[in-house]
Amino acid sequence: VLEGLLAGNINLLKLPSLDGGLSLSLLKRLIGYEEKLKDYIYVFDTPSADTQKMRQLMGLAHGIAVWGSDAAVQAVRMTAPANTKLIEWGHKLSFAYLRDPEAPEKEQRELARHILTTRQLLCSSCQVIFLNTDDFETVKTFGRRFAQLLREQEEQYPVQKPVEGKLTIERLTRQMEGFYKE
Repeated sequence: VLEGLLAGNINLLKLPSLDGGLSLSLLKRLIGYEEKLKDYIYVFDTPSADTQKMRQLMGLAHGIAVWGSDAAVQAVRMTAPANTKLIEWGHKLSFAYLRDPEAPEKEQRELARHILTTRQLLCSSCQVIFLNTDDFETVKTFGRRFAQLLREQEEQYPVQKPVEGKLTIERLTRQMEGFYKE
C-alpha cells in the first residue's frame, strides 16, 4: 500500500489470512496523519479460496502486488487477467532504514555482514537501504563508504560462485541420501 500511495495509485488491499488486525491498525494510523489517503486505500477481508471474489478484485486492478511464497505468486498468476501486471514481493525484498546516514561504522559493518551472510535470500535480508536525507551528495558519500565496507566484509564472508554452490548442493544431497539410508 505504501508503495502504491507513493506512486499515486488507488490501492485495493486483500488482507492476509493471519493478519490479526495489524494491517487495519497501521492503515488507520497512517490515515490519521493524512486524511486524504482514505480515498486511495480500500481494504477487503476476502479469503484467497473465494476465487470468484478474488477474480472480481483482480479485474479492477491495473497491477497486482502479491506477497508470499512461489505457490502464492503462481496462484495469483493463474487467476489474474492476462493484461494485469504482476508485482512479486515476499521473499524477495526487505530494506534497512538509516535515520542517520552518518551512522556508526560498527552498525554499517553489521549491515554489510548481514547482506553478505544472508546472500539477500531471506525475507529479512536487506536488498535496499533507505537514507534519511535530502542531500544527494550525502547519498553518494554513504554509497562509497558502504561499498568499501562490503568489500572488506566479503573477505571474511566470501560470496559463493555458482559452481561452488552447485558442488555444495551435490555434497549436501549425498550427505542427506546417506543419512536416510542409515
